[in-house]
Amino acid sequence: MKRFLMVAVAGLLALAAYKPAEATTINPGDTQAISTNNLPNSAGFTSINKVFTFTLSAAVDTTIEIFANVVPGSGSAITLGNPTLFYMDDPSGPIAVAPSSGAGLVGNSFEGIYASLAAGDYEFLVNGLYKGNKASVNGFISAAPIPPALLMFVTALAGLSVFGYRRKKLDV
Repeated sequence: MKRFLMVAVAGLLALAAYKPAEATTINPGDTQAISTNNLPNSAGFTSINKVFTFTLSAAVDTTIEIFANVVPGSGSAITLGNPTLFYMDDPSGPIAVAPSSGAGLVGNSFEGIYASLAAGDYEFLVNGLYKGNKASVNGFISAAPIPPALLMFVTALAGLSVFGYRRKKLDV
């Protein structure tokens, strides 16, 4: 009876300490690593259904890149399905967001560039199949602030035009 009570108390304490996974907040200019290291050993092909949750603190262009890895010679294999990004803050429910550019799914890697994502909560679903014990999916989510990049580009163009004008004026 003592053991049962001790196990019950330990279970209740563990349950009280449990907190669901919180979304990582990504600010403009931040990069967040994502990983599914330590996929369980699988003799046959097993599904990968991994959801990465994140929150954008401001509207920014966002790049998501992932790549599948296997240890050469381990007998492991991995095949990615087409990953999907969902915007979770819409009142009517989750909305799938298509990348505006990027390479998409090529072999076992994915690159998606999402233009002007709104601030809010997102879920990025990675799916596919794997076998063996030496397979993983890694990558990153990067939020690039557009106004500073645009400002630098316009400044560079202005500088080139000024130098071109001065050079033309000196040649005359």
